[in-house]
Amino acid sequence: MRGRTVTGLALALVLASGVSAVKMQAQGYGPPPGGQYGPPQGPPPPPPGQGGNTLRVNQSLYRGQSLVSTNGMYRLDFQGDGNVVLKHMRSGRVMWDMGTAGSPAFRLTMQDDGNVVLYMRNGRPIWNTGITGPQMRHGQVFILQDDGNLVVYSRGQVYWSSQTERRHGPVNWR
Repeated sequence: MRGRTVTGLALALVLASGVSAVKMQAQGYGPPPGGQYGPPQGPPPPPPGQGGNTLRVNQSLYRGQSLVSTNGMYRLDFQGDGNVVLKHMRSGRVMWDMGTAGSPAFRLTMQDDGNVVLYMRNGRPIWNTGITGPQMRHGQVFILQDDGNLVVYSRGQVYWSSQTERRHGPVNWR
């Protein structure tokens, strides 16, 4: 029953009969996942857990979206100018960036091969972590840690890092 949708003539007949949309949803008839009928419109949907600290396999960030460390001290912003920037929230200082300001960057994706890639809309890569391989086939994540470090993990092992972790003392930030 769950997940059924009513479209076209069937919907017109139901609406003409006076059955409310609330009653239809309660009976399992309602909008499909995502709440839209037909092809998606507008900007791409945010990744699951938008505002969280992790991108999992096949999840992406788009311009205007961000990852935030769980302690709220650090944020990775995909800026409107195409650059992806890691900032310390209290000071506002940039700790790291991809150097892609002014580019036609469209999405930052955690691929199933373990590589994190910044793509243009046409699918051409602009930036990547440069890691791939069969060792990356299980459980890889791109995570913004509470120490300010961006890390790609697979099976608990580090495969790439921005090397921006804050240790005991100041970090030389840009």
